[in-house]
Amino acid sequence: EARAGKFVRGLRDGLRSKVLTSRPRDLDEAVTMTRCIEEDWVRIQKDHQKKAGQHSQGGQTQVKRQHFAGRTRPYERRDD
Repeated sequence: EARAGKFVRGLRDGLRSKVLTSRPRDLDEAVTMTRCIEEDWVRIQKDHQKKAGQHSQGGQTQVKRQHFAGRTRPYERRDD
């Protein structure tokens, strides 16, 4: 179908190649395939972000705070 071809040609390269290899017969099938591929990609990205977050929290170091007794703090304005 011509509309399916136009739809597929309008997709970004990586997505287009995945949909073309599945050879959709009509526009509805092309849209459904595209949607499934996009949903899988989003799910995979979320899984990667969760894993990356877990790894970075495990190796987190404690930040020591300096106390400025009687002195101006570095973030305060001084009137000299």
